[in-house]
Amino acid sequence: MSRSNPYKRKPRAARHTTLIVVEGETDEVFLKHLKIHFGKDSGSRVTVKSARGNADAVLKAAINSFEAFDRRVALFDNDWQPQIKHLHAANSRKVLTLRCSPCLEGLLLAILGEQPPRTSFECKQRLEQ
Repeated sequence: MSRSNPYKRKPRAARHTTLIVVEGETDEVFLKHLKIHFGKDSGSRVTVKSARGNADAVLKAAINSFEAFDRRVALFDNDWQPQIKHLHAANSRKVLTLRCSPCLEGLLLAILGEQPPRTSFECKQRLEQ
């Protein structure tokens, strides 16, 4: 039989926190879906936010977030190249940049077993169908 006190509070451990900033609503919904299924007992708290814009807006949102996170990730499509000054600012502030080629919708089409088109606009149209 255990000799520990069941009423004694255990010390709380600090959790690792991650901010993921994405371009649009589709990306946000997909990552939140993944977070629900795979992020339960990971020991890390993941926050997903949408910048509702292009790659520059994603990098600005990841850089200018005032909340304290251990790691910041910017996830954007490869169809729009961000400005060099935003990339340098993200690198200096240790923001991890991830590019989807051609876009996240293309990845979803590949998961469904279809050949994704080359442009992100065609991927988005085919995914809507």
